[in-house]
Amino acid sequence: MEKYLGIDLGGTNIKAAVVNKEGKIFGSASFKTHARRGPEVPVGQLILAAEKAMAVAGMKPSEISAAGIGIPGNAVWPRGEVIFCPNLGWKRFDLISRLESKFNIKFSMGNDADCMALAESRFGAGREYRSFMLITLGTGVGGSIISEGRVFRGFGDCGGEFGCTPLVHGGYESKSSMNGCLEEYCSIRGMKRLASEEGLPFGTGPMDVFALAKSGDAAAQRTLERYTQLLSEALAGFVNIFRPDAILIGGGISRAGEALFGRLNSKLSRLTYACDCVPAPPVLPAALGPYSGAVGAALLVME
Repeated sequence: MEKYLGIDLGGTNIKAAVVNKEGKIFGSASFKTHARRGPEVPVGQLILAAEKAMAVAGMKPSEISAAGIGIPGNAVWPRGEVIFCPNLGWKRFDLISRLESKFNIKFSMGNDADCMALAESRFGAGREYRSFMLITLGTGVGGSIISEGRVFRGFGDCGGEFGCTPLVHGGYESKSSMNGCLEEYCSIRGMKRLASEEGLPFGTGPMDVFALAKSGDAAAQRTLERYTQLLSEALAGFVNIFRPDAILIGGGISRAGEALFGRLNSKLSRLTYACDCVPAPPVLPAALGPYSGAVGAALLVME
């Protein structure tokens, strides 16, 4: 039975997994990215994660059929250089050659949100939908579109950057896109900013905001109202353009469950075009958990 290596290079964590064509994980590993020390340190961490996943699976690199890697940015798909990874500070970086030289395995590379969406389409919450959009809410904000079981990557390099969508005119400063973009408001750091503006202690994280809101804290409730309104407005724009059958939400913030999804579905139902005539698509949690990106990266080389 053929085995594949998938690596999810995140801005905070690197996850690697050895999987088969049915998505079964035989070995996995997770290491901190240490993105601000790079690029050499993150590449070293990535190699450690890959080695550990293969060791847990009881396999040598020579026994791996091929490998895929999902990056939080853009690459010349499927085997070219990294074009831009803003959360890692990488530009025009030849990662594949380094990995192939190290492991003697053929690698392919794609966007991390595309990888997660691909995994969800085969094994997760997207299986029953002809088309869906996936949005990741974590260190950054990523996005992907699946149509007829395949990733739609846009019409040129650097397509699919949903987090760079303009959202608030003259809003929070962005180092990778225009100020006020979706990522600056709806990522983890974006919610922290909103929470601070509403009077919560500086650095209060998303899960704390949700817990405080549930306990009746007024500042936390105001934070969630602003956060979910901004996110719903962005989702409404995507729906009005693409009209997917469903929207899946992944990433760390999605762990909030109904406290997040109930608000988003309620708001989105009133914001989309022709909402009185055509219902808005459901907003649902991604189903596959923390290694979905790694599984999807492996799927890149199975297609």
